[in-house]
Amino acid sequence: MTKLRRIDRNSYTIFPRMKVPTKMDWMGVSNEQAKSIHRVSMGIFTDMSNGGYSISEAIEAVYVSGLNHGMELSND
Repeated sequence: MTKLRRIDRNSYTIFPRMKVPTKMDWMGVSNEQAKSIHRVSMGIFTDMSNGGYSISEAIEAVYVSGLNHGMELSND
């Protein structure tokens, strides 16, 4: 599992000193935001895994959920 790394006192990133992979964005987030993202994504992944879905389906559910959350926030 990729861990979030501290980039300053109040923000984290998963890409601290490396080239960002093609078609992938990154951003610094606060400690509170990182914990919230982790809690939501692990909840979705756990529910999917416990429901008998494959790892790729669980990852896809986390991804689609993230897209949905982003769209909802951009509409506010």
